[in-house]
Amino acid sequence: MRDDPEKSCHQTNDTLSVEEKQRFNKLASLCRKVKKSYCEKCRQNIDDLIKEDKRQQWSNVKQNMEALRDKVLSEAITSLQIINSRSSCVNILYTTSHLIPALAHVLLFQMGNIFKIENIYSTANIGKEKGFKMISEQFGNNCNVFVFGVGKDDEKLQKSLRWRFGK
Repeated sequence: MRDDPEKSCHQTNDTLSVEEKQRFNKLASLCRKVKKSYCEKCRQNIDDLIKEDKRQQWSNVKQNMEALRDKVLSEAITSLQIINSRSSCVNILYTTSHLIPALAHVLLFQMGNIFKIENIYSTANIGKEKGFKMISEQFGNNCNVFVFGVGKDDEKLQKSLRWRFGK
């Protein structure tokens, strides 16, 4: 949600058709609604959005996943919370999935307090390379970045930016 569609719409207003302007305005409105829901309603407590029986089912699924993965998620969340508690540090979520599913995952795994919506990037439409470069430009070269990824392309891109990489 880094690039504000509303700002983009105003900046390119002269070159857009009426239909394109309407699309940008609709997208800007959707982004505002999503941000409001994420920040105000459910960032800290997803339980209000899920009925109790489904909440218990989801809790059981998460426990089973944790057991199968040797508590990797819990350890990752603990590490992210430590980073988040430092005033000079920021957690960034970079994903190739679309933004709304990524936000849903953040909320379902109770990481809403760890990731501010402004620091959640979806590169589904722009690609990993452009996304990595965008993040690099946003935060500069004078910072420590650690990338968790699973693909060779993630590893290759982080090396080109001189970021540390973990699987």
